[in-house]
Amino acid sequence: MIVRIAVAALLLALLFALAEFTPLPLFLAVASIVVILTAHELGKLLKHYSCSLYPLTYFLAAAAPWIWTYFADQRWELILAVPFLLLAWSVPAAGDLAKGLPSASGNLLAFFYLGIPICLLAEFANGPHDHLWLIFTAVWAGDAGALFVGRAWGRRRVTPNLSPKKTLEGYLATIGASILASVLVGNWLLSDHSAAYLILAGAVIGLSGILGDLFESLIKRGAQVKDSSNLLPGHGGLLDRIDSLLFALPGYYFLVRLMGG
Repeated sequence: MIVRIAVAALLLALLFALAEFTPLPLFLAVASIVVILTAHELGKLLKHYSCSLYPLTYFLAAAAPWIWTYFADQRWELILAVPFLLLAWSVPAAGDLAKGLPSASGNLLAFFYLGIPICLLAEFANGPHDHLWLIFTAVWAGDAGALFVGRAWGRRRVTPNLSPKKTLEGYLATIGASILASVLVGNWLLSDHSAAYLILAGAVIGLSGILGDLFESLIKRGAQVKDSSNLLPGHGGLLDRIDSLLFALPGYYFLVRLMGG
């Protein structure tokens, strides 16, 4: 547990340093590297589903944060063009016809599952970072709350097929810890936002994080693999570390948009 917490704290400190003290192009370059590394890990999992990731998918997913940031007026064109590009690519790439449809589906998944959340991460980083720290802190607090409460008091296993060790008590702790972190950090960084908004934001981030964790578990369980890789001590792969964030970013982004932000 100590190694897991230490690695998580180190990654959070690294993200803070990148967002606060590096120019945006360097942040985007690191974001693209994260996309490529997680796509590689996802690709190894998807091989168990007869899916192979295309080189084009790596390129589009890594380029997406740059396009999202520097060509904001073309974001919808990006989102609309990518599915057709990948589906078109699947035609000549389908050497084995039995793998054609799984590969086409898996490559679409890889882009939207990894590329779009990292685009949103870049958008939150390209400006005041208040919302970014709210998301990071709430996700980290939710993970920590689930870890401590789940191990100490977890009894009711409600997702035995997807994540056998996770419990109802742990899930409730995730949401509660995310709400608490959101209120504390929000009162400091987002003082112009109401308490009701901060509570709702924490709940959205906590619930989204749970779904993100379970979605990756769904992929891994189907592939009969425990971790996406052994890159990070105590955590497994990079995808294992950011699975909650990949859902929390879109979840919070939609909340901000719905609230007129």
